[in-house]
Amino acid sequence: MMNWFPKLFNKKKSELTHEKMEWMLGDSYKDIVVYHIDTGAINQKMYNGLCIVGLKDVDSWMPEFKRKWEQNSALQDLRPVMITAKTVRYKIEKTSRYGTDVLGNIIVWDKKKKVYYALGPKWFFVFSCLYSRTASEHCLYGVADYLRFNIGMLEGFARSRVR
Repeated sequence: MMNWFPKLFNKKKSELTHEKMEWMLGDSYKDIVVYHIDTGAINQKMYNGLCIVGLKDVDSWMPEFKRKWEQNSALQDLRPVMITAKTVRYKIEKTSRYGTDVLGNIIVWDKKKKVYYALGPKWFFVFSCLYSRTASEHCLYGVADYLRFNIGMLEGFARSRVR
């Protein structure tokens, strides 16, 4: 498997590995779409055999997303690192290439604790499609769009982790 994020997955420099992401998210790295927020790189251009669409839009939203993140006091000690997406069937968390529901999460770096973790306690529901093909093609686009308009949800996740 090609290492799309060498800086993050270099075991000498960081503790974030494919295995750790799989453990945090409960899914195989190859069964999810991962978007690196700082570089705009994705772990695969095809998901469930289909081209991922909307990457240029996602890239163009990141400055706004980062600005909103930085302005939120509950998120100050966290740095967003990766947006993750997957398709599932019938709002259950088991990944399915024929799923019409899209779930998402976000990987963050905790500046104080010096650790990576998934901000959401589990995958969160983003949207449903009529066709699995549409869900697969638009999963990353949909999760990124959802996150930029739901910064309050991320704030809630951050506050609940502090308790």
